[in-house]
Amino acid sequence: MKNLLKYVVVILLAISVASCGKKDNTDADSAGNGYSYKGKKIKTNKAEYLLADDDVYLFFSNTASVDDFLQIRFAKNSLNTIKAGTTYTLNLDRNTAFNPQLHFWGGSVTAANPLNAEFESGTVTVSEISTSKIKINYALKTENGDEVKGAYDGNMVKR
Repeated sequence: MKNLLKYVVVILLAISVASCGKKDNTDADSAGNGYSYKGKKIKTNKAEYLLADDDVYLFFSNTASVDDFLQIRFAKNSLNTIKAGTTYTLNLDRNTAFNPQLHFWGGSVTAANPLNAEFESGTVTVSEISTSKIKINYALKTENGDEVKGAYDGNMVKR
């Protein structure tokens, strides 16, 4: 009887451990959310969107530091214009050959510096987007020639 009890305990323990598998993690504190800029790795744990001035502004920041954030601007005042599975290229001239289905029109990065560095070139790949979640990768270059590379996969809220 003691052996049977041991086997039952072992089986229940194994089932308990197996049920503790990987959960669907949309928490933005996950490893990998952040960007590199000027040799510094900045973690991001918050994504916000703002609909203003006929545009969509995406903000990626760390709630622990108001100095570190990244902003990407898309034309058209709707998240519906940003399509999942699309790579967008920066086009600073919104009047010449600008296509909101192919281009984003600007953005900036700030890292413990009160002055923003505007983006001059680069790409943004959106894998998933809704009013509550975003998965994005970006490789950008500032007007000063500094590279900004990063990703975010997690919850997003309206600003």
